[in-house]
Amino acid sequence: MSAGASPSKSVTAALAELRDPQKLRIATLVAAALVLALTYWSSRDEIATLRRQLKKEQERARLLDEVDALKAAEERVNSRFPPRNTVNFWTEKLVERVREAGVVLQSLDPRPLDKVRFGRLQGVEIRMAVEGPYRDVYRLVKDIETARWPARFTRISLRRGKRGLVGEMSLAVLTEGQ
Repeated sequence: MSAGASPSKSVTAALAELRDPQKLRIATLVAAALVLALTYWSSRDEIATLRRQLKKEQERARLLDEVDALKAAEERVNSRFPPRNTVNFWTEKLVERVREAGVVLQSLDPRPLDKVRFGRLQGVEIRMAVEGPYRDVYRLVKDIETARWPARFTRISLRRGKRGLVGEMSLAVLTEGQ
């Protein structure tokens, strides 16, 4: 094309060139590639924003799943504790167990353990002394140790008494904080 050619002659010449099917295919592919490139180029910021939002939402969904798993675990743990988890509850239950076992309760002394805390739960040591036949003292210890709610003996000492054995025991339980 010469420098003096008019624009209408240039367009006419270009259209004449495109009558060749091979050149028409190439021109179509180039035009389609330009349209796609311009579309992507104009949308790349939006795509980047959407990718960031997607990652944020995926992280949020992961955290929500984790929260649900923690709530389920908390529910399993809470089901192991009595509905009224207080020192009074435990002393009432122990007195009830002592009566059922047929032993005589000599003393019952709950003491909070200041250094034993698990969130809202407070460790409590309950010291008690009972007297009765060996089988009844054994049944009391077994009933408490195998009860639905977690309570564990930390110390048991037995000695002869007037009516059988005297059992001096320390029991560890978790109660809701005072």
